[in-house]
Amino acid sequence: MQPKNYYGIDVIHTKEDNFKILDVHGLSDAVSFSEKAGYKPRLSRIYRFMDMLKEISQGRKILYLYAASERKPYNFPRALEEFYDSLPKGAAHLEWRTEQKAMYDKLTHGMFKKEQEFLTKAAGRSKVEFVFGELLAYVPEKGVLFDHINIKKMRVWKELAPFDDVGLLLLWGHDYDRHPEAGIYWYTEYEPARITFPVLNSVSTSYALNTHVPKWTFRKLLEGQDDIFPKELYFGMGLCKPEELEEFRQSLKSEGIVAVKKPLCTHSGVAVSFLSQEDIKQLIEQEKKLDLRGIRAKVEEAMNNGFDYTDEDKENDAFKWYWMLGEKWQYPVAELGASILQEYVEAMPTKSNKTGQLHQGVIRAQVLAGKPVAVMHRFPKKPYKEGEILQMTRKEVPTFWERTSDELEERVVRFLNPILASLENKIETYTLLDIKKHTSAGQNI
Repeated sequence: MQPKNYYGIDVIHTKEDNFKILDVHGLSDAVSFSEKAGYKPRLSRIYRFMDMLKEISQGRKILYLYAASERKPYNFPRALEEFYDSLPKGAAHLEWRTEQKAMYDKLTHGMFKKEQEFLTKAAGRSKVEFVFGELLAYVPEKGVLFDHINIKKMRVWKELAPFDDVGLLLLWGHDYDRHPEAGIYWYTEYEPARITFPVLNSVSTSYALNTHVPKWTFRKLLEGQDDIFPKELYFGMGLCKPEELEEFRQSLKSEGIVAVKKPLCTHSGVAVSFLSQEDIKQLIEQEKKLDLRGIRAKVEEAMNNGFDYTDEDKENDAFKWYWMLGEKWQYPVAELGASILQEYVEAMPTKSNKTGQLHQGVIRAQVLAGKPVAVMHRFPKKPYKEGEILQMTRKEVPTFWERTSDELEERVVRFLNPILASLENKIETYTLLDIKKHTSAGQNI
């Protein structure tokens, strides 16, 4: 069985010559064809991607629509802010909010200009009608309403694509609820019978890999396959005891960088730190000072009661979650305030064709329907030096992209495909509520 959806997967090629999955993205934040590093051959992989889309659409119109998001999870409604303020200092790990806000503030539509140029050129070569724009709504008995965007000419106009004319809808952006099968972005009644065309990704995959859904979701949906991931533990918000942290610490190597700490509930590489054994000991001491039982009781109460979302919150563009309890919103309070403590896995030093020197980085694999769109190294510009660890999430560590060898690309895809097929085989039998329940922190509280 081949997987059907699109994935962007961060993989470590270890010194033991095997692979470990670090992170998995869907269409929310994994599609990019305009790396500043000047990846070559850039157009050839975009041509490959467009040929794949043409095959899925059977040569008919492709709508490549950005789903703009107002869901900026760093911007909490007042009730949620007050909840975290009521917790003991150190219970919640919310340092990621400052970094993510700074990242969002820099985002502009200008970042899509090269993207559109490349994809439009590829569509012309493939002789397929390709439309770039921003989704507005689904109109019953009519079609998909969107803003047609031509960034090169600085023109935007509204357009309605009849359902019967659409060969493929590709939604990229931050929210699964823009998916037609989510039933939310419809004018008046929900009309799923009209969705006869393919949509990338499926609604279940879109939700599970959403940038606002906890990072543990992919791993929890693949229970029993722990060997494909680095070891990790979740802490903060009462999710684990100091004794569990200590046991985890003792399972790691004794010297140097041994673990990576990162937020559980956000992407984009914000608030990532590399830890030594001494750093973890300090974390354990901090957790020992907390009343974990009291914190867990508060978290459970908050999860059961939900939170208000007021008109003032709406005016302030505060983050609104997807799920409600009666008239209140069921925010994932434990996940938003928790962190991942992940074993640091050292990558195999690899010779760069660009520099002729060894570098130590990660691999990003972009896979559509089981076929590689691109498999790339992301290397720090500084060459490999034994014992030196470069933290590539930091601004002061410049990086560059470079394609892997054909042999390594084949190995990576061969490693990933049965994993992705297993995920899809499981996830497509779930409702969105099933996925939420299966991956909720409520199981850990």
